[in-house]
Amino acid sequence: LDRLAEGDWREHLLPLKQALAHMPDVTLNDDQVRRVVCGQALDIAELDAVADKPQGAEICAYDGVDRLIAVLRRDRNYWRPHKVLADSISEPRSCYPCTASYHHIGTL
Repeated sequence: LDRLAEGDWREHLLPLKQALAHMPDVTLNDDQVRRVVCGQALDIAELDAVADKPQGAEICAYDGVDRLIAVLRRDRNYWRPHKVLADSISEPRSCYPCTASYHHIGTL
């Protein structure tokens, strides 16, 4: 900690994707991003790459430009948003009934 206090602590931060490399991940299309940001679950069939994960498993969901959108948790036949890293400040992306938008926050 002393070394961190002397220098710029930001030099020692890992990119989110690297810090979460131990978790399976998927890339969502724009429609899926909007739905997840609005708190909607995705059907298990929509994410073939992780369909074999067990109940309770967690995966990282990225958008098309590699921004972490959410951590999803498997619940029966759905991937439900567990932690959504989104807010309604920038890049409006309308979704009914939700009008949320998202931008990369960078922390869990």
